[in-house]
Amino acid sequence: MKRPTGYGYSADIWSFAVMVYEMIVGMTPFYDRAEMTEIELYKRITDGNYEFPDDDDFMSPEARDLIVQLLVVNPRDRLGCFAGAHDDISRHPWFSPIDWDAIEQQKAQVPWEPQLKNPLEDENEHNSSQLNQKDEEDEEEQPLSAQEQSLFDEF
Repeated sequence: MKRPTGYGYSADIWSFAVMVYEMIVGMTPFYDRAEMTEIELYKRITDGNYEFPDDDDFMSPEARDLIVQLLVVNPRDRLGCFAGAHDDISRHPWFSPIDWDAIEQQKAQVPWEPQLKNPLEDENEHNSSQLNQKDEEDEEEQPLSAQEQSLFDEF
């Protein structure tokens, strides 16, 4: 019987590593210049070719180590894909300040809690509606050109 291939738990781990990198750095680990083509980007992703910011103070050594252990091309060598699975990841030093038991028991103190006037309030509602109105004023809707439409032929 042929083994299934494709998306699995290891892809979630890879995606988690990319997300951690993006949250710290502010951009994908694989994008390296503005004029990069999609093919070049895909090649960097499949090769696992990425770099960290030059500034050593930008990212903690623990965060860097976690990302290095998660962004491994071969899933068999990727942290979290061993017998310990997600426990291997949660025991990584980057997560040492986290009390996993308190989280599991829903007793962890949240670092910030918004002050709402009522449970249905969205404190940024007025800001987002003002932004949406500004966007609508700045951009007039125009139909897509034939070239732009062709990008969606296979959807």
